[in-house]
Amino acid sequence: MRLNHLLAAVLGIATALASGPALAGVTEADGDGDQRASFAELTALYPDLNKADFVKIDADSDGFVTDAEWDTAVASGLIDTPAG
Repeated sequence: MRLNHLLAAVLGIATALASGPALAGVTEADGDGDQRASFAELTALYPDLNKADFVKIDADSDGFVTDAEWDTAVASGLIDTPAG
């Protein structure tokens, strides 16, 4: 019985970590509250971000980066988030 509780606790922690909030980026850069970040908004937070990298992050090429696109870029190592 204890093993079942321990396993459930471990799985619960792993699930919470996997579904945690998006890493710093879009939320902090989103100046107008539209839940996405433009190149101008992101470069205010990341002054070294260049247009070529922004285009790589913007997977659907709509000119904005969403949380999902940001998380994918971070997970793939395309970008690093600032230490905070």
